[in-house]
Amino acid sequence: MKLVAELLCNSAFPAQLTAQAKLVCAAALSSDGVEPLSEQAEALICADSDPAVIHAWALEEGCLVGYGNVDCRRIPTIEVVVHPLYRRQGIGEKLLCTLLGSATDYSAQPDDSGTADDADKRPMVWAHGDLSAASHLAQKLHLERSRELLQMSCSPANLTTALPSLPANSEILTFTEADNRFGETAMNAEIVRVNNAAFSWHPEQSGWDTAQVVSHRNEPWFTSDDCFVALAPGDGSTTFGDAGAVSGTSGARPRVAGFVWTKIHGVSTDASTELSTGKIGELYLVGVDPAMQGQRIGTVLTSLALRQLATRHVSQFILYVEGDNTAALKVYERHGFTISRCDVAYRYDRCKYPLTEPR
Repeated sequence: MKLVAELLCNSAFPAQLTAQAKLVCAAALSSDGVEPLSEQAEALICADSDPAVIHAWALEEGCLVGYGNVDCRRIPTIEVVVHPLYRRQGIGEKLLCTLLGSATDYSAQPDDSGTADDADKRPMVWAHGDLSAASHLAQKLHLERSRELLQMSCSPANLTTALPSLPANSEILTFTEADNRFGETAMNAEIVRVNNAAFSWHPEQSGWDTAQVVSHRNEPWFTSDDCFVALAPGDGSTTFGDAGAVSGTSGARPRVAGFVWTKIHGVSTDASTELSTGKIGELYLVGVDPAMQGQRIGTVLTSLALRQLATRHVSQFILYVEGDNTAALKVYERHGFTISRCDVAYRYDRCKYPLTEPR
């Protein structure tokens, strides 16, 4: 069928359409069983206008039936959703082609983009759930399947959290304890250092600064008592730890060896529902200093975080991991996790396959 909807594109998404866009996302989730947009892409629906973020949307008799955006602040990243009742009409293809065309204007990354010098800067298109319709459209537009992000899940009954011993002179603190001992500012700087070393290769996770750490800490889901940091004796290259040494050492100035963040989805402000069985506990982020790899830091942090989530009476545990990270996959499988979903990132090479107008 031919496209009959009106399509618009702008760096500012109309405020009067935000509620409709969220309804389209909800309808897609109900139909497909998977969120159509990532947390970051959905947040852009209500975000302030940014010249590096382009929105595209389709209207049918004034009602929004499709939406997408491309975030060009780093590597151009595109996500699109079409209402289930308006699919198979070319709307998704038109939205995607429009955003791919917009992304080419931003393909040269700024010096402060935070991406690695050798990062693939071709526009990236996410397809959540690896649905057949998305795969078909990607093939039609000559998009290259380049990355898989796996969601793994585990029920409380299947969770295994054996706790291996830490390396000598290492220590685990909650973020609350670490902030009290060293100060939040010093902690944030160490988290940035470890994160950027651990994820120097990662398209989204690399290039953090302290402002991003502060922003995450201010999210409603962030709870300092549910997040942990591993400390190890420092090597003299950092001034972190002026306020205290690692326990069990003779005044050695510490450094952060790794950290873990957790997130609980579906938290209620009603104390009477604290024991609700509808909450999902996510192992949100595990970062280990590459210099400390092979010393079980990541395994210990993972086990502690999962044990802590279990005390929050969650009904399911989830996490996300790169499909080619075989070492992490084995760790999570030992904890009882199995693959429950696959999100796919496609790359678009406009030099090989110039865009043509959908017909």
